[in-house]
Amino acid sequence: MLYSQEKNFVFVHVWKTAGESIVESFRQYCGVLFRSRVANKLLRESPEFVGRSISWRAHLAHGQHLMARDIRNIMPAGLYDSTYSFGFVRNPWDWTVSAYEYARQTPANPEHKIALGFDSLKEYVAYREDHFPRQQSSFLFDENDVQMVTRIGRFENLGDDFQAIASDLGLPADLPKRNVSKRSRDWRSYYDDETYDRVAKLYRKDIELLGYHA
Repeated sequence: MLYSQEKNFVFVHVWKTAGESIVESFRQYCGVLFRSRVANKLLRESPEFVGRSISWRAHLAHGQHLMARDIRNIMPAGLYDSTYSFGFVRNPWDWTVSAYEYARQTPANPEHKIALGFDSLKEYVAYREDHFPRQQSSFLFDENDVQMVTRIGRFENLGDDFQAIASDLGLPADLPKRNVSKRSRDWRSYYDDETYDRVAKLYRKDIELLGYHA
């Protein structure tokens, strides 16, 4: 995630939705804990209590993928609600394929060795059903399904939505490509009917709240 006091924004980082590219574009407007890659990495690799003990900004910088509700609780009272906030989401079926391929291709990913043991997306989805199937919407909505960010962009419309957010903030809309999983196949080719339906069931709330279609 990112917080900029100078430009008054919070970026809620949902994984595998071009978040690293957005961070790369906007980190220059943030304080040193977010702007400096070295400082940010050192902080994220330290125990969480270290960030909490330094300052609320360090507590935020420690969490790469904090939910909006957690960010609001960490920031001083009222500050989050007066800050422009945004996040991006992705078609749940495409999101699942991207997470699967990224885990397989990235040794630093905590699920890398597990993902290498799967022969198909179907096996990965079965694993996901039993292990931390977090909804994208949980990052951006509260426990009552009320949206907590000013704007939600879509990965499928990344260029235009990022440009709109940059325009809202009065910033240049220069979006580099970072942290992209490599695959030559369209996400649809990974699915049979059973696996498609299982993902629809697994991410039912995302489909409903974010307006995707099964």
